[in-house]
Amino acid sequence: MSAAHPSRPSGESILQAWIEHGVVHCTLQLAAGADRDAVRARMVTLLTEAATGQYWAGRWKHVDLDERWHVLLVTMDEGDGDAELGGSHLDGHHAQRVPARDLVEAARDYLETHG
Repeated sequence: MSAAHPSRPSGESILQAWIEHGVVHCTLQLAAGADRDAVRARMVTLLTEAATGQYWAGRWKHVDLDERWHVLLVTMDEGDGDAELGGSHLDGHHAQRVPARDLVEAARDYLETHG
């Protein structure tokens, strides 16, 4: 389990997913005191919804599944339950730039099998 990164609020759990050389890589950093199983279950639900093009985080938020990303980032605030899902384009990053759909599905599958 990763320790909380000093530059981010301790109340946030963060999932990152990317595909490098055809292999899915994921990291999950838990908020201080967060229950791993509960966070994983909430993220699986969010990613399942996002695979349809929208997810619920206090309101419906849209995801462009055809947009191409290097890295998927999911942030969940353990205090208010808010969540954000988005992608990043990183210059010099070794990850493949793939459709958001691929990263959403890969991250969900990873969490379901490596919970």
